[in-house]
Amino acid sequence: MRTGLYATGELRLYLDERVRSALISIENHDPERLRFDPDETADYVIERNTVTPIELEWDKLSRSAARETTVSRRDFDETFTFPAQTVEFYVPSAGNLDLINYQASTFSTSPLPSIELNNNEVRFSITAETLDPETATTQVASLRARLDQAVAWVNADIAAWLPRLDEAVRSAAQRRKAKLDAAAAFDGAFDVPLRAASGERQIQVPVARKAVRVADRPPARATTAPAAEPKLADAIYEDVVRTLRAVGNSFERLPQTATKFQEEELRDLLLFMLNSNYEGAARGEVFNGAGKTDILIQHQDRNAFIGECKIWHGEKRFSEAIDQLVSYTVWRDTKAALILFIRSGDATDILAKADAKIRAHESFVSARPTAEVESRTDYLLHAKDDTARLIRVALLPFVVRSRAESTDA
Repeated sequence: MRTGLYATGELRLYLDERVRSALISIENHDPERLRFDPDETADYVIERNTVTPIELEWDKLSRSAARETTVSRRDFDETFTFPAQTVEFYVPSAGNLDLINYQASTFSTSPLPSIELNNNEVRFSITAETLDPETATTQVASLRARLDQAVAWVNADIAAWLPRLDEAVRSAAQRRKAKLDAAAAFDGAFDVPLRAASGERQIQVPVARKAVRVADRPPARATTAPAAEPKLADAIYEDVVRTLRAVGNSFERLPQTATKFQEEELRDLLLFMLNSNYEGAARGEVFNGAGKTDILIQHQDRNAFIGECKIWHGEKRFSEAIDQLVSYTVWRDTKAALILFIRSGDATDILAKADAKIRAHESFVSARPTAEVESRTDYLLHAKDDTARLIRVALLPFVVRSRAESTDA
């Protein structure tokens, strides 16, 4: 129910507060999700802080049956009550209807007729000692004109404000991403364990190119500190993915050789090339195989990098590969690569099906296309039983057909 002219305050101040709330959301948003896809984060925050213009659906106007009531009138300090008739009208609405109670930048000092805002509906009534259809029609038309004008003023302010919200949120997301990226680059430049203010250690997984040898460390002393969270440096991860991409490209260029290998043998070739390029602090082979198709970087018996090699055998088998990947015990910053070998069929169609399966998976969080859409797409998934633990997954497809199949295609 309206309690007075613009009783809720100025619309400008309300919209400014929505922007401030959105910027606070950006600063508090999960850093890994924001770094992975700042545009998706901005979309999420904008959607939850936006304001929808008001729409009054006068074509769906309805009314109640006329009923008897009483009206009071005061004359010469005495109140007299008279019998009367009343009818209620209902106008469905959409958008942020409560904003009609705010003062827009353009406004009238004349109060609106008495109305009631109830959920997605405007209600008003006409009362007279004897209801007259012609008079009631005129009153409804007059009230409609006043309401439509007030709504138009509110909607004009909203239309001018929406681009400001969009620009403020997207700029804030990019600024925070730049800071987070800079911090990650700084952390990745040092082979020094990190300790957060809370005392919880965050360990940089000791992996490096062979050209940059990392000295072995003695075992750490026993401590009562909380369990450490590992972090595989972004630069190392991107370098590993580039190496996998390069080896996969060589498979594509030598299909007669590559098609002779099964999944496990293709995995072993990738392991050989990766271990030729990288080494760890405590052992010669950083990358190891566990099971039939896994490529792992492990730290303290847990997985910091997961590589899954799969030959496309249909959507069901591919879904199982996604299930297997997210079922691993992970840290908060686990990174992965899903290496997909396509030996037959339409590669474009297969990639579309693979993309759809990942997006439909219960652990899917977000997707980010790369500059080379046909050779890599990045996804963000969460661990099976912990939505706070995220897995960055690069899908790397390779088309490996025999020369005869390639010619036939």
